[in-house]
Amino acid sequence: LMTFDILAFIVKLAMLLIIRDRPKGMKRAKNKQGECIKVFDLLRGVGKIICNKQSWLIALYGALMYAPTTALNQWTASYLPLLKGYSEEKAAWLVSVMFIGWIFGSPTFGAISDYIGRRKFTLYISSLFTFCLAILILYIPQNSYLTYNLLYFAFGFFTCGFIPSFSIIREQHEPEYSGSALGFMNMINSLGPCISPLLVGILLDSLWTGAVMNHQKIYSINDYQIALSVTTLFLFLALLVLPFIKETF
Repeated sequence: LMTFDILAFIVKLAMLLIIRDRPKGMKRAKNKQGECIKVFDLLRGVGKIICNKQSWLIALYGALMYAPTTALNQWTASYLPLLKGYSEEKAAWLVSVMFIGWIFGSPTFGAISDYIGRRKFTLYISSLFTFCLAILILYIPQNSYLTYNLLYFAFGFFTCGFIPSFSIIREQHEPEYSGSALGFMNMINSLGPCISPLLVGILLDSLWTGAVMNHQKIYSINDYQIALSVTTLFLFLALLVLPFIKETF
């Protein structure tokens, strides 16, 4: 943990030294009266974002797409050892593989979206493939550990195809309010990962038969599969929301 703390400190220090608010020589943006943008203008922009139906649809889509990642992150180490007999270390490694997929998928989908000049195409690809991969991971036992590594990598890779939705909400609003739009998106988007593990836990407790081992509740494979159906439900709802989001071209 200390190693990660040191790395985090180095990254933050680099951000402080390298990142600038604006290019060198460029003065702060001013309004027609020659003053900095007033707080009233900022609040008006935030109000426009909140009152825009597209803002809510885009943010909701992002929350629904991000939620399954957290659910798998939290419950894989409990579900797969029971299903396949893997050690907790092997199951935990699959979670790492999923986030390695994120590392490669995020820039890939962003580049594709920019290249074709479309945002929603990548969102559809992401939603459809992630939905299918979740079904393969949760409900169709695989023959080998390598297969699970490939599935978890692909899940991470395709899940982050929803990232261009951040570009959509930014492009839906005036440039001066892009930061507020992204902040709104990130706030709503973060609710999904908060809710999905909680729902899985509630469902598991409702299915619990009272079995205990080493002072820990024991759940069956069927219990996990029913509870983790929350992930596929979220992904299905994301597909239903997607047609109502406007393409920004």
